[in-house]
Amino acid sequence: MSSTIALQIESSNAEALWEHSEIAQRIFPEIGADAIRVGGGVASFVGANSPLSYAVGLGLKGKVTGGEIGRIVEFFRSHNAVPRVNVCNLADESLLTELRACGFRLYEFINVLSRDLTLPVEEDERSSGVVVRLAKSDEAESWSKLVAEGFLDGAPYTEVERQLGLIFFNRATVRCYFAELNGKNVGAGALFTDGNYAALTAMSVMKGYRNRGVQGAAIRARLLEAQRLGCEIAGLFASPGSTSERNAERNGFRLIYTKAIMKLGA
Repeated sequence: MSSTIALQIESSNAEALWEHSEIAQRIFPEIGADAIRVGGGVASFVGANSPLSYAVGLGLKGKVTGGEIGRIVEFFRSHNAVPRVNVCNLADESLLTELRACGFRLYEFINVLSRDLTLPVEEDERSSGVVVRLAKSDEAESWSKLVAEGFLDGAPYTEVERQLGLIFFNRATVRCYFAELNGKNVGAGALFTDGNYAALTAMSVMKGYRNRGVQGAAIRARLLEAQRLGCEIAGLFASPGSTSERNAERNGFRLIYTKAIMKLGA
């Protein structure tokens, strides 16, 4: 694993969290979004039940103290949220030591995959008929709903999911896409760029349209756009063994490290 790439991805993730908080403060002031810089990283609150409420990037610039972990705990508790920390395996060992001492426990793992964008993006006949296009400025609500519906699989579309999608859509450094099959929007995703790094995120395909090349087409379209923008590295996060991870691997991504998600009291 290239430690340089890993550090770049983690740093970009931390700055994205900071940006999410700023956007939420602007478009959803009722949430009370907030963020702090601590332990070399960022802790963000964008709602008690939001997947954007966590800390990342800690321990990559040196040791983490018990006082800094205490600040994170107090930050989340002051917002009535469960303290959650992403731990990169390159972080200083003091991070895990202090998290355990404070009562944090392992919650889950997330795989981080990367791809060299100087290599060509290959076509795939499984994606024949899928059209990927940029979402228009007046399609924020429909894009947000489609992303959520692909993950929810029939569960109710809540205000938390709506807010999450609109926060992504309103990031200045993000391009949002629809994937169409037979003229119908059946998938959605986003591309975030930061210098020479491009992150593929928010990919979702509606139930009933999976295993038809939709996600693969959306991955390749975003890779081609990242190349056009001059990016040299692409990254994405995926649950270990997931369909998203397999689709990414088919398109040249390779596992570079695994992050541990730690929760207080988990």
